[in-house]
Amino acid sequence: MKKNLLLGCALLAAGTSFAAIPNDGCTYEAKDGIEMKSVWCASRLINPEAWTKVFQETGLDGDYNRRCCVFNDKIYVTHGEKIVEGEGESATESYPWWLVSFDLMTGELIDKKPLMFENQQFQGLLTAMNIGTDDFGHIWVSGFNGGAEGTLIPIYVLDPETATLTKAGEPIEWPVDDAASRARIDFCDIAGDVTGEQAEGVYGAAGAATTYCYRFVREQDSPTWEPGMDGYAAWPGEDVKLWPDNVAAWGDNSTLIFADGTTTMFYANGRNTLPTCYSCEGGVSELKGSFEMAGEGCSPDKPGTTGAFEFVLGDHMYLAYGNAQGDKGSTSKISRMGGDATGGTFEGMELMWNMPAGEAIYSDISNGGQALRGMYPVYKEDANGKKGVYILSFYPKTVMALYLVAEPGFSAGVNDIVADNDVNAPVEYFNLQGVKVSNPENGLYIVRQGNTVTKRYVVK
Repeated sequence: MKKNLLLGCALLAAGTSFAAIPNDGCTYEAKDGIEMKSVWCASRLINPEAWTKVFQETGLDGDYNRRCCVFNDKIYVTHGEKIVEGEGESATESYPWWLVSFDLMTGELIDKKPLMFENQQFQGLLTAMNIGTDDFGHIWVSGFNGGAEGTLIPIYVLDPETATLTKAGEPIEWPVDDAASRARIDFCDIAGDVTGEQAEGVYGAAGAATTYCYRFVREQDSPTWEPGMDGYAAWPGEDVKLWPDNVAAWGDNSTLIFADGTTTMFYANGRNTLPTCYSCEGGVSELKGSFEMAGEGCSPDKPGTTGAFEFVLGDHMYLAYGNAQGDKGSTSKISRMGGDATGGTFEGMELMWNMPAGEAIYSDISNGGQALRGMYPVYKEDANGKKGVYILSFYPKTVMALYLVAEPGFSAGVNDIVADNDVNAPVEYFNLQGVKVSNPENGLYIVRQGNTVTKRYVVK
């Protein structure tokens, strides 16, 4: 579990401002000098008026919204809708897709645009349900795949300003000699460079109701995605250790999330299992950790497609994940991992906060557990050098909320973001442990130029 890199950071000036949507009304106790607070919360139960604005008035209360991502302080949600024309046997169905955007710091709606591909609105049942960011500042989009023989897996790059999709290489074509491992794919992830321009791109997913995990690699400058598990599409399912250990498969709605900064380590789980960390270095599966090893209160209350998202603050790595997946309320947790900022472990993990706190819950209904519970970290630094991590919590039909985990004295708000327009500012390189590097060699680095911090792959 490697250190989460500082993708899309911005420096923040001191000051005070407030989100337009109210917070969740809960008080979060500071722990070991780290502060936690709710910034805003659009929840069916806690702030129903805000929930109506975010979900109902945009159509996000429907059945075809599964995920979101954060990019340049905006939230992007791919939203599909079902349109039925005619009646009876002559009725036809279509599934057009939209891109809905919100302001990260306030939760306010920015825009809703048709999602376009080849000059037409993108169509298809769940064909754009996955959206995320790679490690090089690109937004990618991919869809549900039923696992039928011969079907391809298209991957797209999204231009968020125009809501336009372009192909990210050729669609994934499943190898014929590995057909026995193929199963339905619900949720996927992409690490590296999805465009293949600056580095390789890596697609990962877990097969629904199996114990297979899939990995395809797009080599730099190559248009094709090739099997990436030591020449195969999947690692052998019989070798996978699950948690709880009394189940035989991930379950439906399975997901795979790469640990940040790596393309061979990931968290996988499904409706029957809890997030568990694995390594597939060299195509050999290896269990790296599970909630069996974690401290009291860390484990989700029940299995489900909760996802697991790492972030780093100070000397520690943290894990944000869903709780009680599919239940009414669908709460979430943040735990501090064992180890340090360069490598977290389940051993020594300590529960930090439940969200919302106390007896509060987000919703009085269940969405059926069919969607990934996303917890998306966004790194910030204020004018005094204090660091904070905003965590966007998103669960379709239920809640969209922003939380802040920060060092004491961190000061930031929606009106405090400072844009750096000085392209001539000196460029500084740091390794993944935050140590300044004078002459960077090939590899990934944290890069600061003026008021902007990103990560960059250096090639010499």
